Amino acid sequence: MDVSNASYGITWSSPDAPLFEIGRITTGGLLGGLRLSPLWLKYTPQSSKIYSWVMNNLWHTNFPADQGGLATFHYVFAAHASSYDSFKANQTV
Repeated sequence: MDVSNASYGITWSSPDAPLFEIGRITTGGLLGGLRLSPLWLKYTPQSSKIYSWVMNNLWHTNFPADQGGLATFHYVFAAHASSYDSFKANQTV
């Protein structure tokens, strides 16, 4: 993800936790299942809030919603002195 203007910006990436939401947490309230929900957002208002989903237990799977133990997640923030460049952003790990 990149937040920038024509002069500078910051690219955020996380190889361990690639799911995020902007503005507010919305996926927990989807009815009808994640695939068929009539409540999927069609517009995301501008916001300075970014939520990282380091773990996701919203899916109907065959493992418990809570699991003990330690987990490590890495985040990389890279500042850049130019407008957004998708090629350079994809090189940021």
